[in-house]
Amino acid sequence: MIAAGTGAVARDEHGEFIVASAWFIPHAVLVDAVEMIAIRNGFYLAAKIGCNSLHIESNSSNAVEALNLEAFLGQDSATLLECKEMGLDFGQYEVTKCPQEANSVADCIAKASLSNRSSEVWEEAIPDFISHLIVNDLGII
Repeated sequence: MIAAGTGAVARDEHGEFIVASAWFIPHAVLVDAVEMIAIRNGFYLAAKIGCNSLHIESNSSNAVEALNLEAFLGQDSATLLECKEMGLDFGQYEVTKCPQEANSVADCIAKASLSNRSSEVWEEAIPDFISHLIVNDLGII
């Protein structure tokens, strides 16, 4: 068993910050399980802010591939099924792979969650510890 953290950041169609969140996971078995939970948490965050159209990016090839399969029988199938069910609540959604460098904001949030052993949501104001990453990402987008 390992402890882990996940992070998610929601942006509008121009890449501007809307909300970010961190979830502390006290007990996880495998890294792939944590990656599936991170995607599920992205769905939760999007539902919380009332999104209709959703694009989730993950740097985990295994998690993205599993979500895009018709059937999956691995040990993370319950989380996968939950993600697929949540996806039905959106007008449209897609889950794609992104490079690690493009996932720096969520990665930083996840590391902070693990370090602080806490879960948190930041609405309106960008947390100081990720503000420089948000600004850098806007230059890339």
